[in-house]
Amino acid sequence: MSAVFHSPSRSTPRGERPTQDVTTRHNGKAHRIVMRPSPAAMSASLLAAIVFTVLLEFLVGISFIGQGLWSDARLFRDHWFTLPLYVWFGVVALALIGVLRIVSQCVILHDDRIKVRGLFRIPRSARWSALSGIWLVRDIYRGKEPRDPVESEVDAFDAALIMRSSTSRVANLSGAFYGTRAQSILVREAEAHGVRIDHIDHARPGELARMMPGSLTVIDRHPNMFVLAIVAFYAAHNVLTFMIWGI
Repeated sequence: MSAVFHSPSRSTPRGERPTQDVTTRHNGKAHRIVMRPSPAAMSASLLAAIVFTVLLEFLVGISFIGQGLWSDARLFRDHWFTLPLYVWFGVVALALIGVLRIVSQCVILHDDRIKVRGLFRIPRSARWSALSGIWLVRDIYRGKEPRDPVESEVDAFDAALIMRSSTSRVANLSGAFYGTRAQSILVREAEAHGVRIDHIDHARPGELARMMPGSLTVIDRHPNMFVLAIVAFYAAHNVLTFMIWGI
């Protein structure tokens, strides 16, 4: 079993200077800090959507366009014949929802509470005083060994888990989506409100799930199974397309 190391609390990620954020204070209103995924994360989500809807559906596109099936009289009249296209519509819809979930997500830090909202998401809100703590995980690793601490020292935390309790997560400001600046702002605001900050140098998903059952999603806990499910889905869709439409 691998070890989990807790580091002393600190206000900013290593190698990161304290950042200045833009706050709003107009007409006596309390300040509010809005944090969104980085432009790189948004671009990556768009690229992933293209991969899932175009590249991995290459056989479907080739069969449909190559045979000119848009003019086939059976299209949308024969549901079995149209099934590969229906499935592709479903893939496009899921990809679009995924992109909108990412690009519209925002974490809002108020004087008294933290809110998370976005399209196709259940809004979440918690008072600072109701948080059990924030866990900053430097490295969530799935291989045999964690990253070299020297190499990961200047990186963003893999996860910044905002927990209401061990089984209730408010949000996760992952370094991959939000970057070090947003994580630094979160830590600074949390410390100003007296929220407990814990640091974990490295941990496996299973270890985090045992420590805090609600900290990770099903995909976070079982990423390999998720990848296998995607591979199986696309293989089945391509086989189905070949059986019905041919090439």
